[in-house]
Amino acid sequence: MTHVSVYVKDNFTFTDVAGDASQYLGHWSRSHVAIVPAHQVAALSNVGWLEYAVVHGNVHAKDAVLYPVKNAEFRAWQRKHNQGGDFIIYTDKIVMKLDTPISVAL
Repeated sequence: MTHVSVYVKDNFTFTDVAGDASQYLGHWSRSHVAIVPAHQVAALSNVGWLEYAVVHGNVHAKDAVLYPVKNAEFRAWQRKHNQGGDFIIYTDKIVMKLDTPISVAL
């Protein structure tokens, strides 16, 4: 091998702790997800604005309105529609040339 590809993967398992508030997952539309700024501070101080929809861009554009989604709501949607999974994100891969090639016997 003369080159390797490197990337970072992070998965969100969307778990809640019994008795705690359901985890905020962001504001979603059919086409994208946005994390409302300062959501953690608002959640800690019991500010209710996280419960409301927000508009991203032109209010008349398709999917411009994003709705708040919490873990419990996402799990209920999964059960109802029998689809959806944990959220996994990847960085772009970076191809790196090895200083010393590696031989692998197969």
